[in-house]
Amino acid sequence: MVQSGSLLQELVPTKGMQFPSYEAAWEFYNTYARHAGFGTRKRNGGYMNNYIVCSREGKNQETVSDYDRKRDKTTKRTDCKARIRVKKIKDVFVIAHVELNHNHRMIESPAMLQHLHSHKRDDPLLDKLVKDMQLDNLTHTQMMSTLSRMSGGIQYMGRTSRDWVNKYVQQKLADISST
Repeated sequence: MVQSGSLLQELVPTKGMQFPSYEAAWEFYNTYARHAGFGTRKRNGGYMNNYIVCSREGKNQETVSDYDRKRDKTTKRTDCKARIRVKKIKDVFVIAHVELNHNHRMIESPAMLQHLHSHKRDDPLLDKLVKDMQLDNLTHTQMMSTLSRMSGGIQYMGRTSRDWVNKYVQQKLADISST
């Protein structure tokens, strides 16, 4: 499947595009992926070639054969071939190859995209705000409501409710172990 026709052409990667850094190329492709409805992963292809691939690239390998599982493990990997190859030429990073065809359906809901690892955002100011709200004894519901309003909707927060709970627990465990 190719991305929908409603996608802005400025977002679609093309061969020959140049970026000042590999991170800038990744940010560009990840923005395209968010609008198209898929996640990304970085894959190192050696010193000069780096790949940014669809998060469903590759296949999961069975580690235990003939094992009687109580439930089937599902995998999100479909061996998708969508990717770009970024090559360093002198001081710039150039898209040397583009494959836009996916072998799976795209995620159509912006709210579902926030569950993909590549679309979660770390914001130190937001982390500080949440920590201050926790110190002021706001409930989790009050914090999520405030963050949702500030972001323009829960789908634009950059993290899920569960992510905030996990981060809080990790902070508490770190505080306990450091004392």
